[in-house]
Amino acid sequence: MEAAARSLAGLAARAALGAAGVGAAVAALAVALQERLVYIPAPPGVPREYPCDPSHFRLPFRDLALQAADGVRLHAWLVLPPGRAGALGAPGAAPPVPCLLWLQENAGNMAHRLPFVRVLTRRLGIAVLMLSYRGYGASEGSPSQRGLELDAEAALAWLSEGGGGDVDPARLLVMGRSLGGAVALGLAAAHPGAFRGVVVENTFTCVADMAGIMLPFLRPFLGRGSPLRNAIRNPWDNAALLARPAGSTGALGGPLLLMASGRDEMVGRQMYELRAVANEAGLDPVWEEFPEAHHMDAYEVARAQYWPALEAFCVGALTRRKGSH
Repeated sequence: MEAAARSLAGLAARAALGAAGVGAAVAALAVALQERLVYIPAPPGVPREYPCDPSHFRLPFRDLALQAADGVRLHAWLVLPPGRAGALGAPGAAPPVPCLLWLQENAGNMAHRLPFVRVLTRRLGIAVLMLSYRGYGASEGSPSQRGLELDAEAALAWLSEGGGGDVDPARLLVMGRSLGGAVALGLAAAHPGAFRGVVVENTFTCVADMAGIMLPFLRPFLGRGSPLRNAIRNPWDNAALLARPAGSTGALGGPLLLMASGRDEMVGRQMYELRAVANEAGLDPVWEEFPEAHHMDAYEVARAQYWPALEAFCVGALTRRKGSH
């Protein structure tokens, strides 16, 4: 009996070690293929090509070709306020207007965000610059964290030069949802003072935490201090970025609005963690919570709260004296 028990115990131990080895191998493979797992330019069954452009929604716009610092060519749309004189004619035909740099969610291209941008530009009466990240839509290249950071830098550089005469570079906002929120935070932190206000909606704390949600079997291998965690090439560590300021809003150069959906099926409670980190860092963010909304639908499900809150924040940020908080 004792010999049989020892034999069974040995088999169980070997099985556990084998399972751990397989798990570690799968985790290592996931790290090796992380760009394919993190970035989804075209979800299965959805063409990479644009299904339409802003004219489908009767939005005046300019079709733009930008170039990132590493030479990658990017596609963008500058959606102009309705009724803007000379919108489709020569740039600068009307006085420059405030502009919001919109940094989209992960899956799909910028055309899929036009229903949201249509309401955004009409409600706020400002221009919106929509950017296709590298590898998305008609932009060249392959996505990575450094690549998306360079893409956002190229968009900001174009806006800072006056956006072809249409944009007032002294009145810029940046907004990102999900992955776009990470891009927006990184850009604002790298250029404090460039934006009058920063809006982040349903963004994650970091990619390692997201991996633990999307692929639960990876959770044991991605704890703080894990070698695999240190091997993540696309960390997007938003919690660490927000913790960096240590008591000053100057790190972003303007006010911060955090928008969270109570039923977010993608990032769970991570926005609430970001709020705690931002408060601890002294950023004093404006907080808006939509209890019944999910990851992508807050602007529809909670429209009676969402749009007035976003409008009030943006109007306040644009009218506030630059550099004041």
